[in-house]
Amino acid sequence: MKTRSLSVAITLLNSALLHATEPTEERTWNSTAGTSITAKATAIENNSVTLVTSDGRPIQVPLDKLADTDRAFLADHFQIEPATPPGATASTSIPATNLPHPLGQTVGPITTPSGSNYFVYLPTTLKADRKAPLILFTNAGGGSAKVIDLMLEGAELNGWIAACSVESRNKNDTDDNFKHCKNAVEHLFATLPIDEDRLYFTGGSGGGAMSLRNASEMKHAGAIPIIGYIPPGAVVSGGKYVVINGATDYNRYVSANARKLFGDDAIHRFHPGGHSKGPDWLMTDAMTWLNGLYLADDGKDLTDERIDFEASMIDWIKKLRENNEPWRAYAWALFLQEQYDVSGDNEPVIEALVTELGDDEANRKYVEGLAALDEFSGEYLSGMGTGSLMSHTTTKIQKAAEEIAKDYAGVPHIEETAKALAQPTVRQGGKQN
Repeated sequence: MKTRSLSVAITLLNSALLHATEPTEERTWNSTAGTSITAKATAIENNSVTLVTSDGRPIQVPLDKLADTDRAFLADHFQIEPATPPGATASTSIPATNLPHPLGQTVGPITTPSGSNYFVYLPTTLKADRKAPLILFTNAGGGSAKVIDLMLEGAELNGWIAACSVESRNKNDTDDNFKHCKNAVEHLFATLPIDEDRLYFTGGSGGGAMSLRNASEMKHAGAIPIIGYIPPGAVVSGGKYVVINGATDYNRYVSANARKLFGDDAIHRFHPGGHSKGPDWLMTDAMTWLNGLYLADDGKDLTDERIDFEASMIDWIKKLRENNEPWRAYAWALFLQEQYDVSGDNEPVIEALVTELGDDEANRKYVEGLAALDEFSGEYLSGMGTGSLMSHTTTKIQKAAEEIAKDYAGVPHIEETAKALAQPTVRQGGKQN
């Protein structure tokens, strides 16, 4: 039976001699490749364990092919001391102190001298004497502490400060929204250690459009428009962009238009839902993609920050595998190797992760599937118009999406998303006909 792997090698059991004790009880053993077997462990010899199935069939399994939880179980049962392999290398930077807000808490609303309000979150991963990127969320219904929740994991993973404008909302004039966003950004710059060259905007639906309006008028490093579009009159250039949509979102066409306009500086990511922000992990992935590319392209002199990013990513990749998401773990290990171009002490750690996770075809096809959906956006969704299209699809779109679903059958996230892309868009209110 196939299952998701629980983890990758954190400890290796080393033994050149046969360790004889009572066999374990029959239990499920999980491999780093995502397979599992029910058996008893009878002995460990030469870095392999003998598993005996219920029908008496013995199987020799290399210890480094088992999930770390299983290796820890064996170490305890057979009384073997584990050896710890090299892990991620981080900098010696210390956490930030003496800031106006506590780390790890969303605070606000904070009122600027000009009367605008915002909420802000300072991650626990902020470092002393180091400026951090800032990401500002504009919500269609206005900002609140809850709006920040979508960005928390990405903020902690990447060391970003996350904020949202209280006043910016759909019912307001966009010029007023921009004024409030600009006031918030200027106040954040004045009161917190923010790298003003690394300002990012995000938001959902009308707030996604507002994020691109903000990007068109303020110096920025990129944006994450969610189920949004480029608003009339906005000219957005420079930076990197992650466009996010539900597969059946009625804004999927105008979002695809924006992604195509941004060219090689953008990617389009989908989830199987409709006109919604989607799962939090898509925002985490988007923030991480933007951060990694900045550090790769423009952050070569940010040595300590790069090292901390690599260490944070290595730990996160291992957690993804423990959380039964080896396909995402592989995608990010490969990103660090190929797009970020990791080097130094962390390079062999990433190489080992890529090699191990790449043994699973489903992980490799997940990465290929993301690229296929991005290409689908440009070829089949862009160019369909400049407004929301509800209860809409075409035979061409359906057939192309169904072909992707067929090519990536069984691949986590990809098959389900492609099948949703084959459906008509939702009506106003988020429902299918």
